[in-house]
Amino acid sequence: MALTHAKLDIQGGVLFVVLQDKERASDAEWAALMADFGAAGRRKGFARVYGMVVSDGGAPTVTQRANLRETLAGSSFNGSVLSKSVLVRGAVTAMSWFNPGIKVFGPDRYAEWLKSVPLQQEELGVLKETVAKLNETVRCATIGEVKLTER
Repeated sequence: MALTHAKLDIQGGVLFVVLQDKERASDAEWAALMADFGAAGRRKGFARVYGMVVSDGGAPTVTQRANLRETLAGSSFNGSVLSKSVLVRGAVTAMSWFNPGIKVFGPDRYAEWLKSVPLQQEELGVLKETVAKLNETVRCATIGEVKLTER
């Protein structure tokens, strides 16, 4: 498994936490993410859907980015990607052309990444637990470089 995700209800809306290793996500992994993401966007409105992604180097393919664009159907969402990979940074830049709310941060800018989503202090613990659980499935080395309890 290259990509895994979890959906958290937060005070500001819905947060998708996504971990990806160095590999490309399978079409099935991406389709599962898009199904959950699209349903949340239709229910809450994409302006209240947030994404926090940690990637060791895996990035959406051209087809997967097109699928995201179709899912958004002209809407925008706020997404933050944490990665030191040049490939990931390039993919996020391409995604920002149709979704200006998405940004990329290196591990050295972890605090900015964390502040990019309107999390309440009590939600940070849930985020940390969720990332730890997801990391059991997709071993993401970047997780070891940051401390999820700092804000």
